[in-house]
Amino acid sequence: MYLRWSRTLFFLLTQALCIVEIGLASWALKYGIDKQHFAKSILPTAHLNLTDAFAVGGAVTAAAGVASLLCLCMLTWTIIFPRKSETLRSVRIKEAMFAFAIGFFIATLIPATYICARKSGQLSAPGLSPVVIQSLLKATGQNLAYSAQTPIKAYVIVGWIALLSLIISLVLVSIAARKTLKYGEDRTGPLQHSEHDLPTHHQHHTGSARDVSMSEPRTSVTTEKYNGVNGVTHAEKPIGSTVHA
Repeated sequence: MYLRWSRTLFFLLTQALCIVEIGLASWALKYGIDKQHFAKSILPTAHLNLTDAFAVGGAVTAAAGVASLLCLCMLTWTIIFPRKSETLRSVRIKEAMFAFAIGFFIATLIPATYICARKSGQLSAPGLSPVVIQSLLKATGQNLAYSAQTPIKAYVIVGWIALLSLIISLVLVSIAARKTLKYGEDRTGPLQHSEHDLPTHHQHHTGSARDVSMSEPRTSVTTEKYNGVNGVTHAEKPIGSTVHA
């Protein structure tokens, strides 16, 4: 099977990265909830709004889950059916599934990256002006910018790495599937040159040529025989030949 070990490696790598991504997104969610509780502990009437961070975190988690399941299915398929033949339909289905997973990942990572770089949590409290709230945040050493939150930065960075691994997996799957479609299984493909893997028609042609060479009639050999009379030597005719007067 073409590129079997390369595909297996990137399937496992993508799965591992997606699992880490899900873990980091869960950590970011817990981190945000802890921040909200901390704000409540300082100002019981305060409300820390982290809705946008929670939304993109959930979307990235869903995309990572889809990519992980896809790679798990492809890894299982590669192990169970290592020499499965391909059709144009099966090739397009595989490419479409990976394209969907990649598109889903990109659609979640772009807004997550933007929010991480430009947005921050919004703290509000009835009866307090924004200036007073900012003074309280500085006094407690709190920074609500998402770019300053380690869990959010971590899952955004790991998400892009997982996306890159997923794209490489798509390239490897597409190459292997299209080679199998064009040349057949790896044993009969153009990458094999050993004698025992020669195509059947070539072996048949070689065997036929050998049979023809063995079936060719041998050249008649004329032997000489001494008749003992006057030292005359006569040519002995091959058996079955006729003598003409």
